[in-house]
Amino acid sequence: MLVEVKLPSWVTTVTTKWVTKETGKYVCQEVRVPLIEVWKESSRGKVRLRVVAGLLAQDRPKDVDVTVSIVSDSMIIRKRYWEGFTADPISRHPRNPEAEFEFTNEEFAALFGPGRAPLVRVVLEVKE
Repeated sequence: MLVEVKLPSWVTTVTTKWVTKETGKYVCQEVRVPLIEVWKESSRGKVRLRVVAGLLAQDRPKDVDVTVSIVSDSMIIRKRYWEGFTADPISRHPRNPEAEFEFTNEEFAALFGPGRAPLVRVVLEVKE
C-alpha cells in the first residue's frame, strides 16, 4: 500500500506540528495508517522533519516492511526503511515508525514553490 500526503505551505514558516488523519480510511491486509504526524524544527541553519506514521493492525499483530519518504517533483529526497516492523492492534498500545530527516534551510525552502509542495510517502508491505 502506498499513501501520500502533501505538506501544507505554512509548514515553511514556523516550528510546528502537523497531523493528517485522511490516511485512516485505507486498509491493506488488515493494517492501516490512521495518521501521519510531521514535526518541523529549525535550528542553526538546519530544518529537521520528524515524521511519525501511525500503524494499526486490525485483530492481531502483523509484520510489515515500512518505508517513509519525503518526495519532491516525483523524486525521493530522503527515506527511511524498517524491515519486519510489527503493527499491533490498538489494544496493545502500538509503537509507530518514526523517521527524522535533516535539510539545510535552503534545501527545505527549495522543496516548496508555486503550486508545489513536498509529499510524505508511506509504503507498507505486509508480510504473510
